[in-house]
Amino acid sequence: MSINTEKHDQRLDRLLIGQSAPGGRLPGWLLAIALGLGAGPLRSQERPKVAFQYAVHAGPEGRLVTACPSETEVRRSVERRMGYAPWDRSADRLIAVDVMRQGSAISVQVALRDSAGALIGRREIVSDESCKETMEAASLAVAIAIAPTETMTPRATPFPAPAPPASEGEGSSPNEETAPSSSPEASKHSRRGPSAILFIGGLGTWGALPGVAWGADLGGGFRWTLAAVRFGVRYDIPTDITLSSGRIVAQELLGQAAGCLGRRWGFGCAGVSLGALWAEGVGLARSRKAFGLAAFAFTRLGAALPVNRRLTLQLYAELTVPMVRQRLLELNTNHQFWRTPPVGVAWGMSLVVNLFDRSERQAPIIN
Repeated sequence: MSINTEKHDQRLDRLLIGQSAPGGRLPGWLLAIALGLGAGPLRSQERPKVAFQYAVHAGPEGRLVTACPSETEVRRSVERRMGYAPWDRSADRLIAVDVMRQGSAISVQVALRDSAGALIGRREIVSDESCKETMEAASLAVAIAIAPTETMTPRATPFPAPAPPASEGEGSSPNEETAPSSSPEASKHSRRGPSAILFIGGLGTWGALPGVAWGADLGGGFRWTLAAVRFGVRYDIPTDITLSSGRIVAQELLGQAAGCLGRRWGFGCAGVSLGALWAEGVGLARSRKAFGLAAFAFTRLGAALPVNRRLTLQLYAELTVPMVRQRLLELNTNHQFWRTPPVGVAWGMSLVVNLFDRSERQAPIIN
């Protein structure tokens, strides 16, 4: 195998014999490429075709990878390696390439899916190189996933240098070319279900019980790229009203459901809480335990702070409106000790765990 004197081609040739690029963490699995270089080309009618999807996402820290090649440039790089254009929107298989930042490195996921959206195989490339240089290696992985035995050109033309950012007022963004693809094949093949989440947290409230109450909540839900649904249980620790001859103790247990939208660091939710409030007198001459319906509508605004790829800390503030206003009364005189105010507030934090997608975790790698 000849090694070109240019820096770019030297690095690609080293990758072809299984070495890592300088300063990177590109895996040695690319050694397998050399095994297919001596095979003869397939007849044109046997050349496999795939649909193609390319997207650049914000990573767990909310940072978008910049200076990535466009989808057209990635397609052309694969075509140069394979010697033909393997693209067909109506094909039974889809190649999905997803790029995101992983700390200081860049992660490229190359996934192969069938017409039902089921994962056939997947390979991840992690590199400290630029996005443009990482995608040169990723285009090679795409070509292998499409046709492992097809003749491929070992030397590919580098991606062109990224265009300078558009000036203000021109109506475009530096990352415009790397926005997620919305091609028709994406809707056909990329049927990726939501990821499951679990959460546990603590909160303070005013308006749900007499005075300021403290409590805890836990639950789970499902999360998409920009949206989530959550279901949980909340318990407010007892609070009391002190009287001259004793006190009244109140507490509540609620079930909650909410829908949320979020992007990067911020999110907003709207939902309902439904449960029971109960109170009883302590140290009084006459008292009985009383139960009542507790129902609230709430809106929540918060900030999401990624801890790592699986954990996120959420801080939030909440505005609550009661759908039922309960009262605590004296038995004989009906004197009102407390009534649910028309508006309440809550504040708190939650630790959210993003669970693995089981089908993807157990899927084979692309070989």
